Amino acid sequence: FIEECFCSGQHVVVCDDNIMWIRAKSDGYAFRELRRSPNELSELFFRAEAEMTRASAYLWGVAPTNNARYLAKVALSSKPRK
Repeated sequence: FIEECFCSGQHVVVCDDNIMWIRAKSDGYAFRELRRSPNELSELFFRAEAEMTRASAYLWGVAPTNNARYLAKVALSSKPRK
């Protein structure tokens, strides 16, 4: 499905539709707003491209998690499930 929407070999970042906010991980399990300068959201996408290139991959998924142990540098919040 998604592979039919993009050219072969194109790097694609897919974001879940239930993301409400993106914040950076701070000390411990705390979060902080993303920096605007330098732009951390932009850095996230550049990181995705670098990781895809390194792994010879073409699809990077951004999805929320409620388990802080799975968070690296950037955190996502999702809409509550109904």
